[in-house]
Amino acid sequence: GEWSDLAHVGSTPPDRRGHRMVGGMSRLGVLLFGGKGADQLGLGDVWEYQSNFSGACIEGTYATSPEAEINNTCTMCPNGSTSFLGSDSNLDCECDWGYEGSSGGADCTPCPPGEYKTWTVLVERDLPRTCQQCPIDTYKETSGGGGCLQCPNGTTTGHLLGGGSSNLSDCKCREGAEGG
Repeated sequence: GEWSDLAHVGSTPPDRRGHRMVGGMSRLGVLLFGGKGADQLGLGDVWEYQSNFSGACIEGTYATSPEAEINNTCTMCPNGSTSFLGSDSNLDCECDWGYEGSSGGADCTPCPPGEYKTWTVLVERDLPRTCQQCPIDTYKETSGGGGCLQCPNGTTTGHLLGGGSSNLSDCKCREGAEGG
């Protein structure tokens, strides 16, 4: 198979489960990353694998036994979580984009309005497992996936302590600007 650049941290992931491979080694030891070596990957580089490994559970699922992979009876990770290709334990499930919780994926909950998480720790293990507040001058009105939206030109959420705006109406005119 081949690898292709799919997305970067901060962008919206594809709306499908189980078809995402990441910039790191899979359990099956795949070492190719879109022509880049592992040491050349940028923070947030995400990769999609274009073919299937015969007998391995696909991303977003895991095997409960060796027979599960052979019989193609892999178990789906809990809602809001995903896993690497070839995962063999529910502990391999990690909260997906727009969800936060602990390893194992059993308690993944959607990010609330005003917070985002546009990565999974499968992408970068050093990134936090929790949703983050929207930065100043941005807002997010919905729960779950998706990134924070930029306030209209000339407006800011700087009057709020630390960001985390959950409403467009929090974008107020900047000092010296008119309107709003």
